[in-house]
Amino acid sequence: MTVRPILVDTSALLAFCKTNYDKQVFGNLKMTTTNICEEEIKRSNGGEYETQEQPCNRYMKLLRENNNPHTKNAGKYKPYVDDQGEESLEWLFENNASIVKYVLLFDTDAIQSFEDLKHDLGGDALNTRISLPNFAFEQLRQNGHLTDDEYCKATYQMAVEEGWMAYHAKEFAKISPVECDRFP
Repeated sequence: MTVRPILVDTSALLAFCKTNYDKQVFGNLKMTTTNICEEEIKRSNGGEYETQEQPCNRYMKLLRENNNPHTKNAGKYKPYVDDQGEESLEWLFENNASIVKYVLLFDTDAIQSFEDLKHDLGGDALNTRISLPNFAFEQLRQNGHLTDDEYCKATYQMAVEEGWMAYHAKEFAKISPVECDRFP
């Protein structure tokens, strides 16, 4: 199974599943994640993360229905180790920089880490866009799968569901190609 052009981490996948536009994301974008990110999703289902149960179940259903994202083996999952999913995506990016066009992450430290890695790798990696997950909605909008209004609603809903209205909504607004009146 080949690597697809959009790499997505655990948080981004779950964030898509908390919106009303998850079917469009999983049905139209060619994504890749790692077995470690997928294991993080499975393990966050229930327990202390009860709020994640519905998105986790939704993700597993969408994965089965769309065979998307492709899952690449990036090693063995180790319980209680932080940032494994992001590190597994870094490994995947390092080994497939010529194929990867976008990396979608929610964590701003991870975004900076990928930006640094991109510059360290040079070459084809420099053409990769490292972005917040709402960029998926922008891709759908550009390809005619979402209207401008739906793009704004999806982005706003993601920010609200993730509880990141203050900081991330402002970041979304800065990079938004569409004037969205619901951003603070």
